[in-house]
Amino acid sequence: MSQDEWNPYIRRVEWRQYEFLALTTAAQLKEEGTAMNHCVGDYDEKCRSGIARIYSVCERMSGKHVATYSLQLVTYGSGGYVWEHGQVKGSRNSDISPDPLTAVDAVLRSYLELPFSRFQIPEPLAWDESAYLIPI
Repeated sequence: MSQDEWNPYIRRVEWRQYEFLALTTAAQLKEEGTAMNHCVGDYDEKCRSGIARIYSVCERMSGKHVATYSLQLVTYGSGGYVWEHGQVKGSRNSDISPDPLTAVDAVLRSYLELPFSRFQIPEPLAWDESAYLIPI
């Protein structure tokens, strides 16, 4: 892993006809944002700090971009953390069909099955009104 890259924890997940590829650098996020015409390119600090992980979702056979998927680390209970779904958006932040939405559960399950000791836990987190995590 280069110094510009953050640990994706899981680089690639295949589920039925979809492939999820971890985006692990600011440059990859910018490329995804350009390809999908949305703002994922601005998420590098969230990824670098450990509170978000982003995946490019493609059809396995054609390689066609279908969506961008984010997971976020949220506080849970008193002092605990848990990964949960962030956003799943198509081109220009459009909604996507139900089939890829089902596939994102495979990625989240993969995260939930990892020992929590593998994750970089950021400074204490707070949940703001717009459902984004912000460091405090």
